[in-house]
Amino acid sequence: LTAEGLTLKELRNRYKDEVKNQLYKEQFLNTRFSSISISSGEVKQFFNDYVDSLPQRPAGIQIAHILITASPDQAARDSILAFAGLILDKAKSGEDFALLAKTYSSDGSAADGGDLGWFSHGDMVADFEKAAFELSPGEVSDIVETQFGYHIIKLNDKEEAKEADFSEMKYKVATDLKAKKQNEAYFNKLQE
Repeated sequence: LTAEGLTLKELRNRYKDEVKNQLYKEQFLNTRFSSISISSGEVKQFFNDYVDSLPQRPAGIQIAHILITASPDQAARDSILAFAGLILDKAKSGEDFALLAKTYSSDGSAADGGDLGWFSHGDMVADFEKAAFELSPGEVSDIVETQFGYHIIKLNDKEEAKEADFSEMKYKVATDLKAKKQNEAYFNKLQE
């Protein structure tokens, strides 16, 4: 609101007709065209016709890390790097990585044991990504330096790229086809 220079009242006045019309349209679609259905054959046919354009699941990795923030002072950097080396030794010797992250990591993921979740190629800074994707599940990286500091990365899980799968996509395809048919029926009704 501040960025647009609006008060809440001005925002409501500006968009109330638009929102009201959208709600009327949704209600109209739900009552008038709720009987429109999609057969399983239509869903399968659509999937087969457009499988090449449906989203594929890219290769992904689930990682955790420990971040030791670097310092611009060279002497401090050397001692911080040595400290990161001690933590790396603990991680590589089998100590609980999540506990190490909670104890030593200096970013927000520390509370979650360093868990950063799932990533695909292109989601992370280059050096971090390169090191992470080279790991095998359960493996811990050497120290990786980025503009954020020194990282120790653990790969928890890895999934290869996967083509669109009918059993995973059928609900979404059916929902999208039904919405498309409802919209076509709605616009035909508007033309009448």
